Amino acid sequence: MEFIDHSEHFSRDELKCKFTGECSMSSSFLTKLETLRQHYGKPIRLTSAYRSLDHPVEKAKWKDGKPKSTGYHSLGRAADLAVWNADGARLLQIAIQMNLFGGYGFSFTGSNRFLHLDDREDLMIWSY
Repeated sequence: MEFIDHSEHFSRDELKCKFTGECSMSSSFLTKLETLRQHYGKPIRLTSAYRSLDHPVEKAKWKDGKPKSTGYHSLGRAADLAVWNADGARLLQIAIQMNLFGGYGFSFTGSNRFLHLDDREDLMIWSY
C-alpha cells in the first residue's frame, strides 16, 4: 500500500494527526476522497483524518500497552468531514451511489456534525 501526505484538494495540514503532526494517508483512500470532492463540486472541510497510535482517541483502544484494534484513522484510511444542513446527506448520497467507501458513520444533529468515511471492505453504516 502506498502512503502520501496530501492531495489536490487536501493539504498535509488538514490530513495530519492533530496530536503528533504525523501524516501517512493511504493513497487509494485519498483518491476516493478526491473523487467525492470532485463530484460534490465544492470544498470539503476535514475535522480528522490520520491519527497516530499515540493520539488519545486511538490510545483509548489499547489494552495492556497494545492496540486492541487498529482503527481506520490510524491506518490512513478514514476521514471525518464537517457537515452542515443538507451537505451531510448530499455527501453521503454521492459516496454511496458511487460505492466509494465501506464505512459510513454520521452525526447530523447538535453542535458536533460530521460524516465519517473509511474504506473497509464490508459495508457498515452507523450513527453517533
